Amino acid sequence: MSKWIFRAAVLSLFSFIGSVAAADEPQSPKQEPEALPQPKLLVPEPLYIFPPRVQSRWVWSMYGPNSAGRMRPRVVLSPYGSYYLRDGEPFPWTTTQQGLLLPRTGD
Repeated sequence: MSKWIFRAAVLSLFSFIGSVAAADEPQSPKQEPEALPQPKLLVPEPLYIFPPRVQSRWVWSMYGPNSAGRMRPRVVLSPYGSYYLRDGEPFPWTTTQQGLLLPRTGD
């Protein structure tokens, strides 16, 4: 019985050594490592930026009272010519009808 166990052990040892030898890869002279691909740059997606909230009474900042107390479009008096503040259209009556304007230096 011990002969059979000894033979089985030797046979399993040889089969183990043979399988280990077969599993080794053949050695090639100075094999260069495989180059990795370049990393991709992550570009962040643009975030939606909400515009500033417009106040409900902002439109009234473009108007001012005239000499009678009625709200009229504001006029900017500049050295290059007067114009309406709301749309930049020229105001032609600064020299002929000065009663339309209230003399103010600032609000």
